[in-house]
Parts: sequence; structure tokens; C-alpha cells
Amino acid sequence: LRARWRMNGLSEEAIRQLDAAWRPETKASYQQKMQHFATWCEGNGINASAASTVDLVNWAASLQGIKPSSCMTYLNAVTSVRHHLG
Repeated sequence: LRARWRMNGLSEEAIRQLDAAWRPETKASYQQKMQHFATWCEGNGINASAASTVDLVNWAASLQGIKPSSCMTYLNAVTSVRHHLG
């Protein structure tokens, strides 16, 4: 996540504060889910940083073999990170 935040122009101080906001387990989980989203975006010609709500819903719909409650966990992780990026 730190690299993605840096690429989006966040200062080192902002990155430190965001980094401190989540427990290590949460950061690891979010990182995995963000990587999944970024890979899906790349495969669909979408800039993950500029993905729309429609893109997020289409990505969530593409999550094969994942229970609906887990799908919501994926969506919550990505939207939480995107919210912190502004």
C-alpha cells in the first residue's frame, strides 16, 4: 500500500499516518485485496486509481467462488483504501 500511496502523491508524513491507522493484519489483508483489484483492473484496461463505482461493482461480480459476505470484505477493503487516498 505504501508504494501505491507514494505513486498517488501522498507525502511521507501522510503515508506514516495512514500506515499507523491499521493493524498489521488489516494492512496485509487490504494489500492482498488491493493487489487482486489492481490486477483485475490491469486486465480490463482500467486505471485502478481512477476506477469508477461501476468498475468496483464489476470487479466484485467477477470474484468467483467467494461467498457474498467475503465479497463485501473485498469491497470494503478496496473502498476503505480508496477513501483514504481521496
